Amino acid sequence: MSHFLSDTRALTTRWLIHMKRDSASMMLGLFQPLLWLFLFGGLMRGFVGQAGLAASFGNVDYLTFYTAGVLAFTMLTNAVMGGLPIVFDMEFGFIDKVLSSPVSRSSIVVSRFVYVTLYSLLQAFFVLACAFLMGARFQGGVEWPLVLLGIAGFGALLAAGMTALSLALAFAAPSHTLFFSVIAFLLTPFLFVSSAFVPLSKLPEGPIRFVATWNPLTHAIDPIRALMCGEQAVGGDPSYVFHCVSLAVFDLLAIALSVAVIKRRLD
Repeated sequence: MSHFLSDTRALTTRWLIHMKRDSASMMLGLFQPLLWLFLFGGLMRGFVGQAGLAASFGNVDYLTFYTAGVLAFTMLTNAVMGGLPIVFDMEFGFIDKVLSSPVSRSSIVVSRFVYVTLYSLLQAFFVLACAFLMGARFQGGVEWPLVLLGIAGFGALLAAGMTALSLALAFAAPSHTLFFSVIAFLLTPFLFVSSAFVPLSKLPEGPIRFVATWNPLTHAIDPIRALMCGEQAVGGDPSYVFHCVSLAVFDLLAIALSVAVIKRRLD
């Protein structure tokens, strides 16, 4: 056990060193969620108010309503890209060197998850700070430490399963080109077929709402939104336990798939 922990700590430190040396990529990684926040959030904030649509969003400020979606999407994006460095490590032969050394194979996966979670939360809280500078405020009546804890908790649950799937794709994809293609194909539908922009009850009935209902992103957005905006923003009882269990089941399935793929690749 101590061997596994020391290996995980060493590999996590490697990822942190990479982040420190590549600060430009970190700053660019913040550009997309901030772009969504500033442009779409600012635009829709004015439109919702002028069009008298506030009741459709629980009579809360749309920027605050939308910030919950941006926070979850930020963590989702980092998680689905979490396997990319593994792809390059495999292409450059680093993984082969690691496997030929007495390093726990599990630590390769766990260290990546730890890093992605820390990195995602760092970005999410930075985006939240920017939203506050724009005028977003907690309106759910929940103490702010609990709101931050909820953001971290549900964000970590979302990141766990998505990182596992990303790692599975990294070990299964023959090149980084295919990895990028699959991620690009899936990322946008994940965002738009969710409750990121509008409440789940306002989505068209039928396949779109059905898919959005079981989208893991929705199960992270709604509880975070309820904590930030209040129950009225999600149409009533936020069902924190249901969202938590749904994400946990998704994580278990994703991890099981990832373990099977990685084990097959490494054996």
